[in-house]
Amino acid sequence: MTTSQNKIITTVLTQINPNTIVDEIMLGKLVRGQAAMLSITDPELDPLTDDQIEEVIAELQSQLAIRMDRGACVKEKNHVPW
Repeated sequence: MTTSQNKIITTVLTQINPNTIVDEIMLGKLVRGQAAMLSITDPELDPLTDDQIEEVIAELQSQLAIRMDRGACVKEKNHVPW
């Protein structure tokens, strides 16, 4: 992880109560918002690439309780098992 990525992880973790369950969309918005703020407040740091942002999101997902929507299921009416 780069310095920028670690700063974003630290900032997001301090903003979210550990007992709060966030969804994937909210987490993505938080990380992207912090990445944009970091480029303004600390212009000497390199801006994060999309891949680096995804790494940050993945790291935060491993540390936070994430709510995921149910998956979809496609079911054929006249399905015949093999």
